[in-house]
Amino acid sequence: MMGTLLGVAVALQVARRIGAARAEEESGRLEALLARPVTRLRWLGGHAVLALTGGILLLTAMGFAVWLGAAASGSHDIALADTLRSTLNAAPVVVLIGGLGVFSFGLVPRLTVAVPVTATVVAYVASFLGPALSWPAWALDLSPITHLALVPAEPWAVTSGIVMSCLGLALAAGGLMAFR
Repeated sequence: MMGTLLGVAVALQVARRIGAARAEEESGRLEALLARPVTRLRWLGGHAVLALTGGILLLTAMGFAVWLGAAASGSHDIALADTLRSTLNAAPVVVLIGGLGVFSFGLVPRLTVAVPVTATVVAYVASFLGPALSWPAWALDLSPITHLALVPAEPWAVTSGIVMSCLGLALAAGGLMAFR
């Protein structure tokens, strides 16, 4: 559960990082950069790669920090590999939300941050309230967070992880093409 919560926080950070690219464009700073031999596609692609790479590095650092905290509190039963797997379990959601941010930037730039942040918060709230309120399975399945396994207690959900990652990359590619 802790890995999922940390993953939601990182997904929000990635959405905000894509929003920083939008702010750079809106402020007019982008025009000076594009006067050089830098294409719009390369510029936004660089921001997207930086945001997603930063998100994965944050998940890794958080896994290491959780392990350090557990070790400092005297718990020697929690292995570093388990905490890393727990936090990196949320990487597909981070990729999906990052892709949604780039897609929003390409199609509806004013909603670059609003769309992925809203999707993340709604998905997180739905993943907890939905079962408590007996929502139908199809409604719960709309939240990508419900497709994450509780790693390390459960094995990683390979199919869900691959589908969410591919969907996120496809959304990012669509957003890049629209922005171009």
